[in-house]
Amino acid sequence: MKTKKENHKVAFAGRFDNNSISGPVKAASRIFSEHTKESNASFIQYFFDGGNYGLYKKLFGIEELVLNGNVIYTAGLFRIYGILKKQKPDIIHILNFERFAVFIFLFRFFNKVKIIYNSHSVIAYEDSELKILPYFYKLKNRFCENRFLKHSDIIVFPSARALDIAEEYYGLKISNALILPNGIDRIFHDHTRPECPNKALKLVFIHNSNLNRSGKDYLIKFISNEIISSEIEIYIISNEEIELPVKNNITVCYRSKMSADKLAEFYRDKDIFLSLNEYDTFSISTAEAMAAGLIPIITADTGISRYIDCGFNGFTVEYCDTKSLKDNIESLSGMNNQKRKELSANAAKIFESLSWNNVYEMYNNLYGGILK
Repeated sequence: MKTKKENHKVAFAGRFDNNSISGPVKAASRIFSEHTKESNASFIQYFFDGGNYGLYKKLFGIEELVLNGNVIYTAGLFRIYGILKKQKPDIIHILNFERFAVFIFLFRFFNKVKIIYNSHSVIAYEDSELKILPYFYKLKNRFCENRFLKHSDIIVFPSARALDIAEEYYGLKISNALILPNGIDRIFHDHTRPECPNKALKLVFIHNSNLNRSGKDYLIKFISNEIISSEIEIYIISNEEIELPVKNNITVCYRSKMSADKLAEFYRDKDIFLSLNEYDTFSISTAEAMAAGLIPIITADTGISRYIDCGFNGFTVEYCDTKSLKDNIESLSGMNNQKRKELSANAAKIFESLSWNNVYEMYNNLYGGILK
């Protein structure tokens, strides 16, 4: 039986859910799970569903879930200090943005501990784009995110794009930043693709939010403005319906968001993945689709574009450049089966770099380095 290491004691904080389809929550759960394969650790989260809990629970409550010998605490705000005092970690890793984690800096004020914060996106920037959010909600998010960025020992960003936005939005020079990618679940890489090519190209587009300059706007403009000679099927994955213009040779199908195993199975016979947002700090969904063999067409100014070698494992386009998007789709449609298979296989190689096992090794090195 493998003995767990105790080289450095890490406590994790954020939101834990192994079955979540949210990128930041999925990343938090995977990093914690990878870490606990070799080292004991605890995870602290909050009573998030506020409507289901009273004030006493949110301040003083505590629940414990033991998972493979490691404890996941769901705790009220005034319990966090006591849990950390008992754990005596060398490092506290805040794995995603949750406001309750600002209380962790109170613990650091009285105790010697290093804090790492994962900034998956710039929350205050995204809030400013969503006009319907209450002002006080935005203010609370901005206050907490500002504390995380100013007072963490290391801030992990998924891309240089995310770092640039954080520095520009907050007017900071973040000298303690580190760029580390998110990882890919093995299930996306393990499915076998069918040998027979599709008669019509099958494209997948995932819509998550209505941020300004979203991929939805680009997609609508593309279908409205361009005449496609190829027959294509566009699969929209979203929990809300998107009205797309009707074209005779374009079939639009809608699917609700799905769990990782169902999504991996769904990808088996799809050809192209569209990531068309102007703002996207990394796009783990693009990486997952590539691992499944889908050929990506993505906007050049998004975080994952550094993994795209145009014409080798995918294509990049400028945001709202509808002609380039059309040209790439037409090129793939007219491509012989062997060439398209090569592109698909090259796209799938991203898993070799971004499997969670390999990504976690980067974090493990970080934990050792921060204590030196």
